[in-house]
Amino acid sequence: MRHHRRIGLFLATVVVPCLVLVALGLRIVLQDRELAEKRAAEERVRQVDQVRKDALSRLAEIRLRVAAGQHPAGVVIVAPVKSRTQVRDTEIEQGERAEFIGNDPAQAAEHYRRAPGPYARLLLARALHKSGNLAGAETEWRTLLNAPFDAADEHGVPFALYAADRLKTLPPRVFEQLELLPATALYLLKSLTGDPRVPERIAWAERAEAVAPELAALAARYPLEQVWAPFGDPPWLAGAVRPLQGGAAILLAVPASEVLPPPDAGGVELGSAFPGLRVHIPKQVNPPAGVSHALLYSALSLVLAVTLFGGYLLWRDVRRELAVAQMRSQFVSSVTHELKTPLTAIRMFAETLRLRGSADHRMHGEYLDTIVHESERLSRLVDNVLDFSKIERGRKVYHFEPLSLGDVIAAAAQTMQYPLAQSGFRLAVEADSGVPTVRADKDAMEQAVLNLLTNAMKYSGSARDIALRLHRDNGHALIEVEDHGVGIAPAEQTRIFEQFYRADQSVPGAGLGLTLVEHIARAHGGEVGVRSVPGEGSTFSIRIPVETGA
Repeated sequence: MRHHRRIGLFLATVVVPCLVLVALGLRIVLQDRELAEKRAAEERVRQVDQVRKDALSRLAEIRLRVAAGQHPAGVVIVAPVKSRTQVRDTEIEQGERAEFIGNDPAQAAEHYRRAPGPYARLLLARALHKSGNLAGAETEWRTLLNAPFDAADEHGVPFALYAADRLKTLPPRVFEQLELLPATALYLLKSLTGDPRVPERIAWAERAEAVAPELAALAARYPLEQVWAPFGDPPWLAGAVRPLQGGAAILLAVPASEVLPPPDAGGVELGSAFPGLRVHIPKQVNPPAGVSHALLYSALSLVLAVTLFGGYLLWRDVRRELAVAQMRSQFVSSVTHELKTPLTAIRMFAETLRLRGSADHRMHGEYLDTIVHESERLSRLVDNVLDFSKIERGRKVYHFEPLSLGDVIAAAAQTMQYPLAQSGFRLAVEADSGVPTVRADKDAMEQAVLNLLTNAMKYSGSARDIALRLHRDNGHALIEVEDHGVGIAPAEQTRIFEQFYRADQSVPGAGLGLTLVEHIARAHGGEVGVRSVPGEGSTFSIRIPVETGA
């Protein structure tokens, strides 16, 4: 019942509060995690919105520059195709008949001179060159060299480039108009100059011609003046803008990598401004605003560790008390049995004497010796119990005086003579007369020797030889009791001196004899030891320091 109260008190004062703290801590951790996830989601939305705003701002700038007639680097522009169908003038037709059918370039030149427009000037220069009027042809070419670049043939090649090809010189401000030239015109320009800008522009022009059909298809599907439609791999963004001077919309394509993070099919969708486009936006790892998770987990771990450790200590304490209670129960049972045996013998022999009287003096003496022996055995058992009780309460007092250990072992041998003889034991006593006196308690030392002899009788098995020796050993007096019995296993040799412990439960005893021997030896400044081999016997020794100068 006391253990139950102790466990209940432990649960009420330690376990329950700890569990409450753990539950509250876990709740805080979960709430903090939910808050962090909510903040992360809000931050994610803010990041996506910022990326979208930045991209739209840069794309709006590109649209504005294209509308103003500029061509930003890296942007593919597909301008609306202007009708460049040359007006078929009567004079031009008559001139071509005279030049190619009549083979009369001079007559053809007269017809070309009367026709208007830069195209007629180009034909005039050709006819003059054929007729041998080189100066006139050069004059016409130089005039065309300064013609505006929007004066071009049906293929988009400016007439100024045709004149430049004949004169082998570049038109003025040609590189300012480079971004407006189609690929066919750029190829002609490339033959006139080795400038690296021309091949780069050819690649962009070819790209524009390649994506022109795709841009036209996207323009039919999306309102490209309001949105940017992705296409291609790697993705481009298709848009449209109307020139500031008015006119048809200009289609343009911008590399998505210029304004947006890398595309990702499992990424974040940017919304209606970029239909169907998903990009990768890295998540930002923000530290929790509240208490650190590591701190909370550490605190919870500490609380659980303290609780478990306290539970372990309580379990060990209860287990130890239960073990002690069990040993005490066994002790009571063993002592009761030990007390009952001599009492039964005393009563039996006393009743026998009363019934038979004193007719047989020999038998009368044996009965009396048995009664005396059992009385002494009973006294030793009671003394052991009383001494153990005093030792546990710390009230055991020893009376030290100069003592001859030879007298002690002689008295012990005399006391054990009758029980040894009754059980068929042979006791060999060896006492070194040179052992000096020691300061010791005579009764305690005799009790210790008697306990060792009694223990030797119990564990001798079928052997019947016991040796009791006393000799000097390096400044100490050494008392040894040797038997040839069952022996003690090495694992149990360190436990046989524990209170209530018995190596063999089948052997009667209270488990106090060796405990008292060890306490007596230590109280005298000495020690007790054992050497044993299972099946060959045991030797117990008491080592007591001799008096100084002896």
